[in-house]
Amino acid sequence: MNDQITTMLNTLAELQETAQQLSGAYMIARDSLISESLRAALGELAREYDSTTAAINTEITLLTTEVKAAVEVVGHSVKGLKLHAVYTAGRVSWDDRFLKGYAATHEEILQARKEGQPGVSIRKC
Repeated sequence: MNDQITTMLNTLAELQETAQQLSGAYMIARDSLISESLRAALGELAREYDSTTAAINTEITLLTTEVKAAVEVVGHSVKGLKLHAVYTAGRVSWDDRFLKGYAATHEEILQARKEGQPGVSIRKC
């Protein structure tokens, strides 16, 4: 089974590399169609919008931090016209090793134990 998974992972990596190469080739081909004067005009336009966008993004970041802090203080979700700040209480966790030891002499505690589904994320090595 491990060999099959390794093969699938290697195939997945190859597909990802191919997709990245195609994206790069597309960018090169697209750029070759754009004249130097158009490229300069697009660069100027991008610089103009980048400064405005940066200022707005800074405001968004600051206000988002303020909203989150305020919602944490009130301790419940708050809904606006277009956005909803959802409050989630902190997750409770228990020391599983300790509880397993305790359960050796108090088996009734095992009724309270719940185990979630396992998950898998794929990361680059």
